[in-house]
Amino acid sequence: ASLNNMINELNKRSKQLVQAQKLASLGRLTSGVAHELNNPLNNISTSIQILIEEIEEEDLEYKKELLVGAEKEVDRGKEIVRSLLEFARERTLTLKQVNFLDLVEGAIKHVKSEIPDNIRLKVEVPDNIQATVGIRIRSVIINLITNAVHAMKDGGEITIKAKNEFDREGFSFQVIDTGEGIPQNIITKIFDPFFTTKEGGKGSGLGLSIVYGIMEQHSGNISVSSEVGNGSTFTCFLPFNQPDQR
Repeated sequence: ASLNNMINELNKRSKQLVQAQKLASLGRLTSGVAHELNNPLNNISTSIQILIEEIEEEDLEYKKELLVGAEKEVDRGKEIVRSLLEFARERTLTLKQVNFLDLVEGAIKHVKSEIPDNIRLKVEVPDNIQATVGIRIRSVIINLITNAVHAMKDGGEITIKAKNEFDREGFSFQVIDTGEGIPQNIITKIFDPFFTTKEGGKGSGLGLSIVYGIMEQHSGNISVSSEVGNGSTFTCFLPFNQPDQR
């Protein structure tokens, strides 16, 4: 009887711990949302106050500059909200058999205009990787390419590789950059919501969190290896077929 009581108590404490962790995560998320939205809203408010105070003055160029700045901050706020909705959204996994190379090429078309001329993109993906996945895997590739671009302020090279892993009944793909790398003391935090090393106003800090969630939804996984000054490698694994449609 005492053993049963102990097991019941452990189960109860375990559930309480999980709930506490969920609440702590929710608290961090709420704090992140408030902080990220507060900055652009403050900037918009300041610009509007200046315009109201100087409504009679003639300096149209300065007023135009303030309005353009306010518009950029509105766009930034919209991007934060869009990313947050994407992060929080629970979608039914609509599966489709695809050639992975086609997915990669579609993702590259989507982001090509955002890749500077001083960054070279190499694709080393065979055309024989067939898998049943959801269309959101394209978002994984887009986010990882975008992340790599942001890590290479002075240019460099992004390589996308993939291979079948028949012994694991799946395939893996990598997005490798020659950027600045990730310090070891923060590498465990990069998939956390709103964690970012980018300058203020650049990115929502949700891209890699979204990637992590999509990979989990597909019964896959993602890992990263990096060295400061020598770039980063994001490695993803996906099964050829999904065990269920969550």
